Amino acid sequence: MKDDNIFRTMNITEAVKTIVENIAADNDGKHWDFIVSGYAGKQMVAYQSMREDLSICIDAANKLQTAKLDGTITTSLFYTIIILYGKCFADATKAKYPKLEIKDCFKATDSRLLDTHKILIDARNTLVAHRGDSVNDVGVAYLKIQTENGSRQFRVRQRRQRKPNNQDLIKYIELFKHLINVVEIKFEKAGIKVWGHMTKDFTPKQFAQLRFAGPDKPTLIKD
Repeated sequence: MKDDNIFRTMNITEAVKTIVENIAADNDGKHWDFIVSGYAGKQMVAYQSMREDLSICIDAANKLQTAKLDGTITTSLFYTIIILYGKCFADATKAKYPKLEIKDCFKATDSRLLDTHKILIDARNTLVAHRGDSVNDVGVAYLKIQTENGSRQFRVRQRRQRKPNNQDLIKYIELFKHLINVVEIKFEKAGIKVWGHMTKDFTPKQFAQLRFAGPDKPTLIKD
């Protein structure tokens, strides 16, 4: 397990290095780019990741509404919605990333949105993450005996939901758009906190050391 953790850390380090190199390559020479490290940086990364996941959920729901798709693609899009939505609320304390909390996302007047949220989380828990009792995946095992010779067979008949109806998809999209607004507010608040921290707690020299792209002489940052 320890070797697996080392391998994962090395891969993450390489991925971060590549992202930073790409940011530097895109710099227009008129701006300075500074790394935001620590928990504050993780907050901003997490909220942006949630926004992208929710945007994918909207796209998947729109495709399920409008496109004629085969069973595999339909199921894949539905499962994509369930998995990415559930991920926004999944515990990430071990990795020290924030997650969405019901109390921060829904007011007392948002009961309809909260009901839709519960449906998706239940689908995540009983349909995708685990096998359990779910209205989306119901099965019946039965015994079939031939009346003439007594031969027997055990069979299973299932009803598995591969696609929500269009009314449900409209509710899903409304929920996703609501949560994107929530996430964007959280991202902006995190950015304000980061700026206050960097300008208040860092010396100009420490601030300058976080710069990794832009003009060589940051005239606005003096020792």
